[in-house]
Amino acid sequence: MESFAQMILRYRQRFQQEPLGEVLRELLSDVGLIRDLETQKVDPKTKEKRVGFVLELMRGLDRFVEQNPEKRLRDYLERVMLFTQNDREEESVSNQVTLMTLHSAKGLEFPYVFLVGMAEGVFPNQRSLDESGEEEERRLCYVGITRAREELTLSMARRRKRYREEVSQTMSRFLNDIDPSLFQVAPGGKVDAAQKALQKKQSRADFFQQLRRLQ
Repeated sequence: MESFAQMILRYRQRFQQEPLGEVLRELLSDVGLIRDLETQKVDPKTKEKRVGFVLELMRGLDRFVEQNPEKRLRDYLERVMLFTQNDREEESVSNQVTLMTLHSAKGLEFPYVFLVGMAEGVFPNQRSLDESGEEEERRLCYVGITRAREELTLSMARRRKRYREEVSQTMSRFLNDIDPSLFQVAPGGKVDAAQKALQKKQSRADFFQQLRRLQ
């Protein structure tokens, strides 16, 4: 594990300083990804397809760097994830739940969005706070909030396990920046019986509406 961690740190630094295509090829060679794919016991077409994905990733990175010499690896990966997400949306004709990071959500919109982990030390992340990265975390929060077209749900756990110990959590500072009148339920508050009944009724209506659409 120590050698693996050292390799990750080494390549992280190289990706910031050296040509991306060259570094990626050396990384894939070091971890033996293509060799592993070529020796997998699957049918030839599947094997060829998997290797082709990796080769296309490298070719795509070369094209990206040629067109965007000032961009870094994160920019390319975000671009790839965006195109992949759009392709999946075009191919799918049914409703589905999409789980993604805030970085990969850029440029996308959804009717309903759930942002979880809205607690201090989680979002904003404690490491980002220690490294003066609060504004970047705030920007990501804005990205997440503005992905919702119809309804946004923000949630957090009051208590969670950390290193086998149960710890209490406080509400994210970002929630305090939002106008309280925009919330159906006050941040940190509890849903009363009337609100629960209304939500249950609405959920039931939405469920049957979706069923009618599938017919």
